[in-house]
Amino acid sequence: MPAKKKIKSKPKTNFKPYFLHFFYYLVIIILLTITGININNYLASQKVLGTSVDITPLQNEKIYWQNIVNANPSYIDAYLQLAKVDVELGYTNEATDYIAKALVLNPNSAKITSVQKELGL
Repeated sequence: MPAKKKIKSKPKTNFKPYFLHFFYYLVIIILLTITGININNYLASQKVLGTSVDITPLQNEKIYWQNIVNANPSYIDAYLQLAKVDVELGYTNEATDYIAKALVLNPNSAKITSVQKELGL
């Protein structure tokens, strides 16, 4: 009698734990993709005409000059610097007020009028 060949059977694999890991990885990939899209949308909204706008340094500079004005209200250059910062921030009304305060301190100053012309106020 011929010898029977033994047929090797593959062991049954339980795919359930693998499917669960696959599902977790898929959820993580989807969340990372959504996060990346949100970050890109946020960064794109911070651009004006293709350039990014960071007004934090200007706001810090304004706070700096306001502290100097509070400590020494007769310091004309601080008012002029505040006016310059406000024009850069787009606050022309406040810049005009700072120029007016400087003019009250020294109405005949050529420096104040030159800054006023420079800023277009």
